[in-house]
Amino acid sequence: MVTTVLISIVAVIVGGSYVLIFSRLFKTVAEERGRHEKAKERFYKELKRRIDLGVIQNLDDVTLIQRSIAAEERSDLLAVEELAVLLEGYLLKVSERDEFQFVKSLLEVERTEKPYSILSDRERAIAETLKKTIEAQQRELSLAQLQELTASLGVKLQAAYEEVSSSRMWTRLGAIGTVAGLVLAVALGLAGFLT
Repeated sequence: MVTTVLISIVAVIVGGSYVLIFSRLFKTVAEERGRHEKAKERFYKELKRRIDLGVIQNLDDVTLIQRSIAAEERSDLLAVEELAVLLEGYLLKVSERDEFQFVKSLLEVERTEKPYSILSDRERAIAETLKKTIEAQQRELSLAQLQELTASLGVKLQAAYEEVSSSRMWTRLGAIGTVAGLVLAVALGLAGFLT
């Protein structure tokens, strides 16, 4: 009887621990997403305000707003988000023609200055070399660079896929463990109660 009660207590503690750990994990992820969305909205409002004031002269001014708000809102996601992505998102909210054209021109400058900004340093170097070999009409070298870029991106894509699959697996295992722990706790609690 004493061992059944002890087992029931341990099962309740384990089940409760699972619930607490996973609820905290999901809460942390949700909080970061919430901070990111709040920071993005604040970025858009501040960008609009400064455009209306006429103080935005170039991309450095926009980057300054991004960094300042990311720091104030403690949003790591906003801090690392590509400026081009933020400007594209802002274009969806703009209703004035002049403002739209201004932001579109900033976006074009960003894409011109950093055409491969989404790539890692290694892949950016390969892409720039590929561009040069195409411009120089070096067909064989261009094909080799293209194959190298494809292989590098393929490895990165595979790693991302495996990471997503792994996180899904741990989420499922955590949910199964939580349910199993709770069922075990209830079953052992009832067994201890009935004996």
